[in-house]
This record gives sequence, C-alpha cells and structure tokens, in this order.
Amino acid sequence: MRGTLKAGAGDQLLVSSREGEVMGFEVGPELGVFAVTPARIDDIKQGEFVGLTSIQSGGRRVALEAHLFAEDLRGLGEGHYAWDLVQEPNMMTNATVAEVKEVGADRQLEVSYREGEAKVEGAQTIYLPPDVPIVRLARSDGDQCAQPPM
Repeated sequence: MRGTLKAGAGDQLLVSSREGEVMGFEVGPELGVFAVTPARIDDIKQGEFVGLTSIQSGGRRVALEAHLFAEDLRGLGEGHYAWDLVQEPNMMTNATVAEVKEVGADRQLEVSYREGEAKVEGAQTIYLPPDVPIVRLARSDGDQCAQPPM
C-alpha cells in the first residue's frame, strides 16, 4: 500500500491511501522504519547505491524521483522492475551508479545491477532532470520519525 501515515501508537498504524481511504494496520517488532532526508543532484556520485523511479519519455528513461541509500542498505530491492508511482508505466531501478555525466541541464546516470535468483547482470541509462526530487534513505530506530498520536 502506498499512502500517508496519519497516526501511530504501540503496534497500530493508521494510513491514508492515495485514494483517500484510511486503513488501520497492526505491525510487529520486525517493522523497518526509514528516515528520509532531502538530498541534491550533486550528492549522486559514482559508486553510490540508488533507487530511481523512471518513465520512458522521448526515447530515453527519465527519472521521476531518486533515492540515495545508506551504505547498510546497499542491495535492497536490487534490479530493474515495474513500479507503481504513477498511472503510466514506470520502473524502479535499484542499482550502483557506474558513471555520472552532465548532459546539458540533465545528469545521465549509467547504473548497473544484479537481479533474479541467477543474479543476472543488467544496466540502464537514466536521465535526471535538474528538478527531480532526491532524498536519502537510512535505517531509523523510529525516534527520528514524527508520528502524530492516535
């Protein structure tokens, strides 16, 4: 489910879906919480592990958003697969940045990944417009996350 956290207490969460439906969830102690902080396009460097949501546009893959993973999250969801950020067909690519090139106002990222049980190697070229939203993801113990009371 993709949505917005409305409230949390103990092992209960209330989440509002993109469609506006509010649902309650019981969560266990294994729940992972990520701290999300703003980042800049200049923070994306060769060797970083990134998550890029992209669409096909003008004959190339163009990022809609970018996530810079903390080092202990390297390999999380690695690969190139269908995603659900927007209505039109879009892909998630979690991969290591092999090369960063400036192309006019855009950045061109060459990324590589291994996916599937056979760990097949793959690569993509994904363009980042200058206004693409970029965030850092790190594990959190929950103390860094503001949660409204239930």
